[in-house]
Amino acid sequence: MTDTHLRTVALTEEENAEVDDLLRSLANVPVDSTMELLHRTRLAAQELPLRIRTELTGMRLYDTPRALVVTGFGIDDHQIGPTPAARPTPEPERTQAEELLLLLHAALLGEAFGWATQQNGRLIHDVLPIPGEETEQMGSSSKSELLWHTEDAFHPLRCDYVGLLCLRNHQRAATTLGWPDLSRLPPRTRPRSSSPAT
Repeated sequence: MTDTHLRTVALTEEENAEVDDLLRSLANVPVDSTMELLHRTRLAAQELPLRIRTELTGMRLYDTPRALVVTGFGIDDHQIGPTPAARPTPEPERTQAEELLLLLHAALLGEAFGWATQQNGRLIHDVLPIPGEETEQMGSSSKSELLWHTEDAFHPLRCDYVGLLCLRNHQRAATTLGWPDLSRLPPRTRPRSSSPAT
């Protein structure tokens, strides 16, 4: 990957404090529906630090960089508690702030959505090691490397972006990203756009 494909933004203490204040204000107001949550996070995303808004809006508008790593968020290891042994997690409120943070970022890229058949339609999916699934080719494996795959490739309306938020990584497991160089495809296999109506 080149620098134009992957960029890292390390938050300053001041930016981190802005994010904490925003998350506290959102967590104090109950949400009755998924639609209300999407509405609130879409509006609140405009209060994220300017550098985050600039980077994510650039990704959406210009398709560059292909991946953005944002570091520096304060995650309280004690507050989020032990890694659950199954899904759904028994105490989802422990990671409410982190889930809101991911939804705020998603709101700058598009519209977050979930599949009714996956994790009960939740917008934020738990990817965690589950006992008994250590060698499976799923996000719950822990002893085998997850092979290359496209998220939600089964559906023609699959997502444009995948957001990952790491809550803890004591083993320093790597996340591998990749994307094809579509310019190397022969012209007959490239997507064609129809001419606009006149």
